Amino acid sequence: MRSPGRPARSSSPPTTAWGTRFLHLADLGSQWAGSTNLALQDQMAALRWVRDNIASFGGDPGNITVAGQSAGAFSIGALLAAPAAAGLFHKAILQSGSTSRIFDRATATTMAEDLITALRLDGPEDLLTVTCQRILDAQSTVVTGDIGQRNLPGGRSRGAVLDGSVLPVAPQQAVADGAAADIPLLVSTTRDEVRVFQMIGGDSFRPEDETALYTEMRRAGVTEPEKLLDAYRNRIADSGDLSALRGAFLTDAPTGSRPRVWPGPRQGREAAPTTTSSSTNRADRPWAPSTAPTCSTSSTVRPSSAPTPPNTSPPATPSSAPGPPSPPPAPRADRPMPRKPRATPGPSAAPRPKPTA
Repeated sequence: MRSPGRPARSSSPPTTAWGTRFLHLADLGSQWAGSTNLALQDQMAALRWVRDNIASFGGDPGNITVAGQSAGAFSIGALLAAPAAAGLFHKAILQSGSTSRIFDRATATTMAEDLITALRLDGPEDLLTVTCQRILDAQSTVVTGDIGQRNLPGGRSRGAVLDGSVLPVAPQQAVADGAAADIPLLVSTTRDEVRVFQMIGGDSFRPEDETALYTEMRRAGVTEPEKLLDAYRNRIADSGDLSALRGAFLTDAPTGSRPRVWPGPRQGREAAPTTTSSSTNRADRPWAPSTAPTCSTSSTVRPSSAPTPPNTSPPATPSSAPGPPSPPPAPRADRPMPRKPRATPGPSAAPRPKPTA
């Protein structure tokens, strides 16, 4: 989201390249003090506009929901911790993103310096003379196009910076401390998040061998990558394709969840039940978050391989004497009760009779 008609700060480079909206220049000279987390500043400016003007369009400024997917979800994760964003939105939806991705000032400054060098400029002020296309062409030399290399721990990517001003506290810590306690969250992950990067990357996306994939998994904090890879082989159709296996792994890894391997069918154990917060069913994923996410709506999914417990109730005895009406069956824990269609009485509909004892 951008504030209409003007940049967030007058000193920011006049470019629409998404990478530069997170280009951290604040530590390259006092004249660039405001050039930090410009993307978040733009988003907050847009939210202020919505708050001040949405009533004119029939909207409710007290009921604003923000939603984002992938990079957008990481932005919302940061907005949850930004003091200047407090009160600008009231609900949030994060799809394939979290509060965990944040870059320190030293890393962000180095990335800015590397971009200036790649553009063969003398200093940040020369960015004002550079076209957007030149920045787009040069930024791939600063941030790799491989989604695994840039998104796993230790990688360099474009994103929010712990700058001490726009973000004084790391988002994950701020949320843990209660910064978003009054904001209902809907958190979920797409099933095939990285498939498009797999298709675009082609052979360059494919690991050289299993050892290379094990190394990448360990970088994400997986202590037993052999078991994790075996679990993926039991859950995806292309179980022999290292490219597909890497795509499935990287789909789960960037969300910030600590991997936890559940034994697959080869170990003779049923799949672990999972908690999902949207229509995306993650029961076919090889791990679940170590702690359940806080969501506004969730449901427990019974894996298809789970056996149905036997019915040990005694058979019903027929009786000629009428008894009291049976209570409605309790809803199953694994599936919500279906909603009854809402009756819409016509103008001549008679009132319902009251039930008799």
